[in-house]
Amino acid sequence: MANDIQHTITTFYQDLSPSEKKIADYLMQHQERAAKSSIQDLSQAVDLSTATISRFAKRLGYQSFPELKIALSMPTSDTKELFSDLSRQDDSLTLAKKVFAANIRSLEDTENFLEQSQLDAALTILTQAKQAAFFGLGGSQVVALDAFHKFIRTSLPCEFQNDYHMQLMLASKLTANDCAIVISHTGRNQEILHLCELLEKNQVPIICITSYAASPLAQAAKVALIAFAEETAYRSEAMSAMQAQFSLIDCLFMLYSVTNYEANSRVRQQIRDAIKETRI
Repeated sequence: MANDIQHTITTFYQDLSPSEKKIADYLMQHQERAAKSSIQDLSQAVDLSTATISRFAKRLGYQSFPELKIALSMPTSDTKELFSDLSRQDDSLTLAKKVFAANIRSLEDTENFLEQSQLDAALTILTQAKQAAFFGLGGSQVVALDAFHKFIRTSLPCEFQNDYHMQLMLASKLTANDCAIVISHTGRNQEILHLCELLEKNQVPIICITSYAASPLAQAAKVALIAFAEETAYRSEAMSAMQAQFSLIDCLFMLYSVTNYEANSRVRQQIRDAIKETRI
């Protein structure tokens, strides 16, 4: 679970109920006060039952309200205050530093949200699969292609299609013995969710990469990896999330690569030899 409670709330916020959003808004605005409050105090402040607050804590992934209070008491990152957004008045070096700072913040937040159990579960799915297929649309398709480009260097047979209808056909042929890696920033894209329906119908294990932990895609996946990002005036949240998405793919690739190392090494050498012949 991420140390920065502000980002934890943000990644769930879109899919919270009105009552849960009321609690989230209060915690975002009064973090220090809430960290010192009892569940009864918070109940009175937001005019909701203690049971609702307890369920909210568990919705965010905490075991209990006391665990949520511990997260509230931890300091949040101040990178955003130092490099909040780009400005037309920035000189080139300042602008570049802000871009790097934003990317570093996204990677740090994503790293903090990772859990050992998630990575182990994803690796188990990959190592048990006869083949892996990669799915994504729009900007997420770029990440899916990057994943295919990496995993084709392993012993795991891989599939990727950039046309949506071809993706539908691919999804319809996969079985419970295969696996699917699905990338979607919002996790709410209708075409992606339709793909997931086909995958679920065929009992295909899904590993997803999304920015919203409570999204329909995350709920459909056996393993959901969360990519954090912040929107700026010149770059959408989805574009910012791609840095974290690429890094999560790198993690899956490296985890699989060190597993069954000898077989993967042989494949990498075969690919190197084939590519070497194309060079002068």
